Amino acid sequence: MEADAARTPAGPGMAAPDATAIADGKDAKMRKLGLVLVALVASAAAAAQSPKYPPLDAYMMESEAEIALARSAAPDHVSAPATVKLLTPAGFKVVVEGKNGFVCLVLRG
Repeated sequence: MEADAARTPAGPGMAAPDATAIADGKDAKMRKLGLVLVALVASAAAAAQSPKYPPLDAYMMESEAEIALARSAAPDHVSAPATVKLLTPAGFKVVVEGKNGFVCLVLRG
């Protein structure tokens, strides 16, 4: 009997831990960790999908001011004969048809 007690890792008079109980405890911890990681990834994805942009009206400019700003980005010999596009609620609209293949427009960010 003493030989059996010496071989148990828990020591004499104590029951040895069951290997399946240890494995079940590790499995439970891994499941909890997995659920926490899934929750973190899901919350990050949800935050990335709902950006908070100002309304479109905040980006609109007077037509003449937007044309002047769009043309100011290039030298006169390039921007004078270029196509000019303005931002409208439906998207960008051509207001000046160009002759040289260049396009001037104001991008918002």
